Amino acid sequence: MKHVLVIRPDGTIKQRSWPKGTNEQLHFLQEQVGGYIETVRTGTPGIIMIVNEEGLLRALPYNELATRVYLEGLGASPIMGPAVLVRDAGEEFDGMDTSDANLMMGHLFELKEQEVHA
Repeated sequence: MKHVLVIRPDGTIKQRSWPKGTNEQLHFLQEQVGGYIETVRTGTPGIIMIVNEEGLLRALPYNELATRVYLEGLGASPIMGPAVLVRDAGEEFDGMDTSDANLMMGHLFELKEQEVHA
């Protein structure tokens, strides 16, 4: 089974099962971010972040943790609203296997810890 990580603006992180069908995947991602999707790079090779394309325009809540992940990938804009971390599969997205999802979850907790001590 493959997984994705959903980062909510309140700092919670949820591991969710990745749907199998392409149509179900797009619907799942749109549901998680609350609208049209946009991809942004992260600092972790092979992992991209899916965000709401209109997050800034719709004034969605600021997502501190997702912004920190984006800044690691040399991004410059704040992330607004929920974000989903997925595996970059070229022209497609894919879920992470359990070990990769757990490693990424550990990294997110490290970033949260840095935030607390900053």
